[in-house]
Amino acid sequence: MLDPERKGRETKRFLLSVMEEEEENREEIEYGLMNQGIMILVSSFKIEDKDIVPSYYLRHMAEALFGFSKDDLKLLPLRVHNEKTLRGYLLIIFIALIISDEIKKRNRR
Repeated sequence: MLDPERKGRETKRFLLSVMEEEEENREEIEYGLMNQGIMILVSSFKIEDKDIVPSYYLRHMAEALFGFSKDDLKLLPLRVHNEKTLRGYLLIIFIALIISDEIKKRNRR
């Protein structure tokens, strides 16, 4: 899958790194430019082509939010025995994360 926005970011980063090098190999540069922005996603679900990139970034954003909650809110690892407890715990984490994010935004003003 080709993500045009990612291709732009990666191409810029790649070209900046090539400009810093003393030796330039044209074939390596062309190959490097050709592969920017391409990602391979493997899923056990059937996903429409138009939904692949948005689904990837949604998952990435969810992982980042849980990373923030673990780091910023000092949350403990999950030790639950049933799905209801897990869902309740995740809801509380999500609400705490939203509140924490709002407090950070207000403090920046």
